[in-house]
Amino acid sequence: MQLTAEQFWQFGVEHYQRQGVKYACLSLQNHYQGNINLALLLIYLDLHKAFLSEAHIQSLIAALEPSQSLLLPYREMRKELKLQLKKAGYQQLLGFELKLEQQQQADLLRVLATFHLVCNDGDAAPNNLSYYCLQLGAQPLIQGLYGE
Repeated sequence: MQLTAEQFWQFGVEHYQRQGVKYACLSLQNHYQGNINLALLLIYLDLHKAFLSEAHIQSLIAALEPSQSLLLPYREMRKELKLQLKKAGYQQLLGFELKLEQQQQADLLRVLATFHLVCNDGDAAPNNLSYYCLQLGAQPLIQGLYGE
């Protein structure tokens, strides 16, 4: 399975717009310290019946650490400045944050490309997202993250 940066970004944008997904993603991020980009990738892989091992998921989580250390404080700063900035200035901050998000997605794809993925054409559904949510204690969000 070859997933390009553009395909991943477009999938994320479209999936995020599904009813309830935005709320579930923000809850995953803000209440469970989960990563939305990783959740979106796991959803994509689940929908394409690609199975990841626990070690694969741990490798993906580790790939996020460098960008996460930049993104989290930046996001907090943007939120704090929201009321102090004019709309154009705030939009610039938001635009830069989206570039950091795209970098995270590129980091995930770089690691994903090193895996030998097993895809199942049968009825068995992968549980990549479920495993991640279980690690975070975020099982109540699973259906919302899928947009169900």
